[in-house]
Amino acid sequence: MQFSQHIEIGRGSAAVWALLEDIPQVVQCVPGAELLEASEPGIYRGRVTSRLGPITTTFEGEGQLETDQELRMGTLTGSGKDRKTNSRARATIAYRLVEFDHGTRIEVDADIHLSGTAAQFGRPGLVREIAARLMQEFAQNVEARIKDEAEASGEDAQNGAVEAPQRSGLLIASLWSWLLGGLRKLLSKGDRT
Repeated sequence: MQFSQHIEIGRGSAAVWALLEDIPQVVQCVPGAELLEASEPGIYRGRVTSRLGPITTTFEGEGQLETDQELRMGTLTGSGKDRKTNSRARATIAYRLVEFDHGTRIEVDADIHLSGTAAQFGRPGLVREIAARLMQEFAQNVEARIKDEAEASGEDAQNGAVEAPQRSGLLIASLWSWLLGGLRKLLSKGDRT
């Protein structure tokens, strides 16, 4: 399944790129992710835990990251296996940074393949919804980490910072999506009885 998403971070692209180049910090910003080891430059072993409908999966595997600092873009390819559910996942995730008035937009194109039990519950709509929530949490974590680093190093708050965009629209859209999804589930259960 293929999908595209973007997140906006109220910081300049230089600060965002510097953080994205620090893989241990990036992993700490991804909900449910854990870095196990970096065997050689650009090759990482890790674990990602996520809930797919009624099941919780913990995919453990390896990924390779290739980046282009000049163009501020990168590609992560990886695969993993969840031993508990005998599920497998393969993913290619390409991202690029685009600076704009209010900060930096990270544009992401993902191609994810699930097999095994996870594929039964990993409907495209559900995976997109989970990805959107993870991306929003990731954006908040990145922004907070960059701010904390700037404060710890004594940098001026304006150095690398950009006026943050309005978040209320994203929050309302997420809550609305969640509410409608729950309402649809309740109605569909009512139709079966």
